[in-house]
Order: sequence, then C-alpha cells, then structure tokens
Amino acid sequence: MRSNPSIKARPIRHAGRALRVAADMSWLQLTWSAWFISFVILAYALIEINAQNFMTFAFQPSKVFMLVIGIISVSGFLSFYARFGVTRTAYFCGSSLAAATVAFVLMGFVGVLGSLQHWLIPAPEKVSFLGEDASWLLTVIVYFLNALVYYLAGYVIGAGFYRFGKLGGMLYIVLALAVLFASESMWDLELKDLLNRVVYIGHLPVWGSLLGTLLLAALTLGIIWATLKKVRIKIK
Repeated sequence: MRSNPSIKARPIRHAGRALRVAADMSWLQLTWSAWFISFVILAYALIEINAQNFMTFAFQPSKVFMLVIGIISVSGFLSFYARFGVTRTAYFCGSSLAAATVAFVLMGFVGVLGSLQHWLIPAPEKVSFLGEDASWLLTVIVYFLNALVYYLAGYVIGAGFYRFGKLGGMLYIVLALAVLFASESMWDLELKDLLNRVVYIGHLPVWGSLLGTLLLAALTLGIIWATLKKVRIKIK
C-alpha cells in the first residue's frame, strides 16, 4: 500500500507557514518594541533615574504595551495572512510563538539595561515581589511570564472582537480582566491578601506562582484557539 505524499507534506507546509508568521510578526512587533523602549529610556532619564532601578521602572509600562499589541494581533494580521493561504492553525501557532518571542526579547533587554544601569549608575532598589535576594535571571523569567500573560490577555480581547463583534468583544474584555487578575494575584501581595479573604489559598511560593502563571498562559491560549478555530476570516 502506497503512502500519500500529500498527507506527509501538509504538516510540513503548515509548520513552515507558522514559522514564517512567527518571524514576520516578531520582527514587526520588535520594531514597535524598539520605539517603545526608547521612549521608556527617555522618560526614565528625565524622571526616575535617581529614584529606582530601570528594570522596576520599565516593567509596568511594558505590561501595558504588551496588552495593546496583543489586542491588535488579530485584526492587524489574521486577514492579511489568510489572503496568502495561511490557515487558522498556522496563524495561531505562529502568532503564539511571536508573542513568546517578543515578551522574551523585550524583558530580556530590559533586564540587561537594568543590570548595566545598576553596575554603572547604582540607583536605590525598591523591593520587588520576589524579595531582596532575587537573582537577575529569576527576575527576568518572572517579568517575561507576566508580559506574556498581558499579551495573551490582549490577544483574547482581539479574538473576541474579531469573531463576535462589539457585544461579544465586551464579554471577552471581562474574560481578559479575569486572566490579568489571576496573574497579578499570584505575584502581588495585596491581591493575595484580598483573595485569601474570600477563598483561603495561602501564600504561594515562587515556584508555585511560576507554575500557576504557566498554566494560566496555557489556559488562555486554549481560549484563544477555541475562539479562532472556526472564525470567519474577513478578507478586505
């Protein structure tokens, strides 16, 4: 019995398209990130250089930035790639890989700049949610995961509006906010205390928060795929 070569070629073709989507989206969004981080550096130099470490200063605006580019990752790209024969599966895999790439490169670069700044021009450190003795590597990993979750939350909103319009999109905003609250509650001490007043979960150790954030990211990706796998592509 002969094997059908088209059956073998199909997964390879999908993988190639997914990698191309990942490369294209990563490059474009990293270009945006370069402009964004330039403005953050300028703001830090003008406002906060003697108040706190650059890494601490850049973390909060970076999360907002990731949320915004996550929101436009569907409407700005899905229809474009569909015109060139990219399937929903290839787009989803490629865009998800791009999300991880952008989050990793952005927060890694922020971490490098923060370390250089600490070495060259020491600034007073604010104790982060990781404690005083947290390593540079652990801090970058945690910041990367948080930035990734914010991107995925934006992705959820973009997918909801793309498929269901304004009414359904509003519901997806609520879903994205729940994702962000769950993520923040794993790291923010005040949110942990607030949550423990409702349902006692104790204070998660760092490894528990890391695992919980990874599981939350996986769950969010599942929601996105469930939304997009049968979406009607809007070819303009």
